[in-house]
Amino acid sequence: MVENLELQCIKQASVSNTGPVLFSIIKNEDYFLPFFFNHYRRIGISNFLIYDDHSDEPTLDFLHAQADCTIVGSQARFGDDFGVDNFGVQRRLASFLKEILPDTLLSGRWVLTADADEFLILPSGLADLAQLIGSLERMGQPYLTAPMVDFYGETLDHRNYRRDLSPFLGNPYFDVGPYYFWKDRISPYRLGGGVRFKLLRMLCAKHPDEIAAIYGDHAPAPAAVWKAPLLKHGAGVTRISDHELSVAPQSEVTAALAHFKFYPGLDAKIDDALKVAQYYNRSMEYAFLKAATQLMGGESLITWETRRFEGPSSLERSGLLRGPGG
Repeated sequence: MVENLELQCIKQASVSNTGPVLFSIIKNEDYFLPFFFNHYRRIGISNFLIYDDHSDEPTLDFLHAQADCTIVGSQARFGDDFGVDNFGVQRRLASFLKEILPDTLLSGRWVLTADADEFLILPSGLADLAQLIGSLERMGQPYLTAPMVDFYGETLDHRNYRRDLSPFLGNPYFDVGPYYFWKDRISPYRLGGGVRFKLLRMLCAKHPDEIAAIYGDHAPAPAAVWKAPLLKHGAGVTRISDHELSVAPQSEVTAALAHFKFYPGLDAKIDDALKVAQYYNRSMEYAFLKAATQLMGGESLITWETRRFEGPSSLERSGLLRGPGG
């Protein structure tokens, strides 16, 4: 277990004192990064704080070329433990950084925390993050919750689309919500939903032996498909895990995180995750994805739950997005 984290500044960008900052932990995301930076610049991010987790040259070359990007790192590895979280679960590097680093370096600032495969979708009628933050400030709400909406292609085999194609074009579909609801508690009540839940149902029905091999005697649980990506640090609400805040969130105003689990390079990511076994529960999620892609790669994922993404209104009609006036 690591007790202290010694941060190193790898590249310092000039940082504005106003406006939201995006914080992300990156490791070898050269497919996503051009789309990721362009997307967030379009919605109003002008300062990126990136923790690089020992990436290879293609990712590092891209990050160093971005004038608005500060890069930090350390000798720690993704699988290192940093104590336990509020639920008594061992806290890995990513969770530790998301809880501690923005509070330490960006106190008093609005920080958008997102992984490289997560693209925030604003409600209809809001041009940028500044307008969204203005609405939250007027409400006295220093955070924003968001469902993680998994986008996908017609089949899992469609994951190997051209690398010059944006993730939205390579994955045009999502499943109707809602996936959960809040009710005066830190963790929401799960309703199920989303393509990973669909794949879990399919695998249970068609390949129960694989489910037993992956999950053992434990019943497989649907993925946690909610986050609180936007938080004003130092305003009395803190992040206590990847998915929970220190308060019971309200759901009247949300954004949505378009989550791209299926993309060119996923197979290599799965193999690496299973080799190092440093993700949650010895990379159990990746064992599930490997079984799904190998056993059901050509099966259609289009069902009555499927919707085609045509902008924020698609998510609003599907119960996954609600703006200040919604």
